[in-house]
Amino acid sequence: GKAMSLSIFSSSASYFGTGIRLLSRDHWGNNYDLSLHLHNYYADAEYCNGNFSQVKRVTKVVLEKSRTFYDQLRAYLVLVKTLGAETKLHEAIEMGIGILTHLGHNLSSESFDHSAINNSFNEIKASFENMTYREFSSLKIMEDSDAL
Repeated sequence: GKAMSLSIFSSSASYFGTGIRLLSRDHWGNNYDLSLHLHNYYADAEYCNGNFSQVKRVTKVVLEKSRTFYDQLRAYLVLVKTLGAETKLHEAIEMGIGILTHLGHNLSSESFDHSAINNSFNEIKASFENMTYREFSSLKIMEDSDAL
């Protein structure tokens, strides 16, 4: 059950980390897409493992090396999730607002009821924590890539 799904993330992180180490020295220039995907998948796997310091290290590289804001979105998303998991909700909200603003949605953190957001976040978090791997994997995948 749960131990099995956790070991999958650990193995995945190991494979993605190995893939990154095997890239050539100038991989961001010569193999940009592969480099971007390996780093993003590695950050996702480390997030699932709870290795938040590793998530921050890897996403920092992605944010420095990525060519476009859209290439940075996945790294930002895992950073927001990481901040939320670390209960740094204010920082997560601020980062999320910054991302949405960059995407053309003008928002201000003052216009939000932080208490209501915190309650909603905790409800959503609790629903995911109580979900089995099978239930989680059966959730519908979002198809609109612009609707983060």
